[in-house]
Amino acid sequence: MRGKIVMCVLVCLSVGQAAVAQVCLRPIPPYVPEQVEDIRAYSDLLKQDMEAYFDDVQRYFRCIDTERGEVFAEAGRVTEEYGQVLDIVNDNSE
Repeated sequence: MRGKIVMCVLVCLSVGQAAVAQVCLRPIPPYVPEQVEDIRAYSDLLKQDMEAYFDDVQRYFRCIDTERGEVFAEAGRVTEEYGQVLDIVNDNSE
């Protein structure tokens, strides 16, 4: 039973903390005109916007990978602390 509780806490913490941190900003896709003439007219700008977007996407993925690792480690520490709390509470209830 304790293992299931600890796993639940680990999962909830990793999801909850990641949602709270929000230091990684998701990139906004660039605007692409619908008209072929506009695409041709602004092709240089569109290429720059697309390349910048893909750079931002890579930066975003690196950021969330880092955040995930940090939160996972933190959740592991909190899980251990929670295990100690449960041990103390269970010892007092007997």
